[in-house]
Amino acid sequence: MSATNEISFHESQNLGKGLPFAIVEPSVLMSNNDLFEPSLRDFHVIFWFKKGTGKYYIDFQEYEIEPNTIMLVSKDNLHYFEHFNDKVELQSIAFQPNFVYRNNTDLRHLFNFDSGGHLEGKQTLKPNEADTKFLENLSDQMFEVYREWNDKQREEGFYHLLCLFLIRCERIQKAATIA
Repeated sequence: MSATNEISFHESQNLGKGLPFAIVEPSVLMSNNDLFEPSLRDFHVIFWFKKGTGKYYIDFQEYEIEPNTIMLVSKDNLHYFEHFNDKVELQSIAFQPNFVYRNNTDLRHLFNFDSGGHLEGKQTLKPNEADTKFLENLSDQMFEVYREWNDKQREEGFYHLLCLFLIRCERIQKAATIA
């Protein structure tokens, strides 16, 4: 990041439909230049690089983007992309911490978005084929709930699907540690 770049800050009240969560389709996400500006957010973001290659930075640590890579970015992380080619397909799931972490059990059980975890490789995941199919199915269901469901059912449905997504990410991370 050069000295001329400023850090932008994004607040969660601007998520999607004014909800404490959002899922963003690749075409919408790729049309937004905010991805390429160093930024902090007051919400967590899951970036799923489905296709393509490029570079991504979390707290000035450089990562190579490969197809089928998941990056779990804490609200406490400074992050941004380096411009990449048109072949990148990227999906984003964003949520306020208190949307998922409602009690101490959630904090212990669900994937912990540790602000320094990326330095240990905990926030970059490479799902295998079975995990990818499982996460794709959840992602499709999250899109349906986000777009088509109303009111309280939308929030409850998205909450449960997001928790399943995070639990699967936790399993992927633990499997990589054991291997």
